[in-house]
Amino acid sequence: MQQRRRGATDNGAEKFFSTRMNTTLREWARPVAAAAAALACCAIVVAGGVGGCATATVAAAGSAVGLAASAISTGGDIYRLGKLDAADEARYHEWIAACRAAVAKQLNYRVEKDWDYGNGRWICTVRDARRTRVVITVERRTETVCLTRVDVGVLGSEPTARLILATIRQQAHPQSPPPLPPPPPSGATPWPSASP
Repeated sequence: MQQRRRGATDNGAEKFFSTRMNTTLREWARPVAAAAAALACCAIVVAGGVGGCATATVAAAGSAVGLAASAISTGGDIYRLGKLDAADEARYHEWIAACRAAVAKQLNYRVEKDWDYGNGRWICTVRDARRTRVVITVERRTETVCLTRVDVGVLGSEPTARLILATIRQQAHPQSPPPLPPPPPSGATPWPSASP
């Protein structure tokens, strides 16, 4: 009688199906990848042509490929996928006190979780009157630099996240009032007259 090797199959069916599946996947993946690359290149060329420029802008290229164009920012704060990230010059404990005062006292959010991990990381979860959750995370990077993330969720409101961060900054630096709008040009009236 013939002895069987360990792991050997009777008819080689496993090897046949395994090889056939890999070949089928390779045959299918190549044209799909090529078509996606061609579509992305066409979209970039079209986006560049629509703007009147020979080259596509960064935002047009990002949106053509499917990236979040809102993540491209010219300011110090970056908002993407419901998260507003910022770096501020402040001492860790003073910044946390400003966060607590801003969300709980000034903006009247209800604090659900307020946790200092003790290693330079603080997380606060708050809810508004409509039970929308906001998570504020502060991470100490140096003695005077803190990274702050205001997470309003993927479908959350960017203006709400920016308002919370602005209120925290105002609480941390109360002596610096918010910037005033520029004065109207000389000779112009700021409001239309009420008389007919």
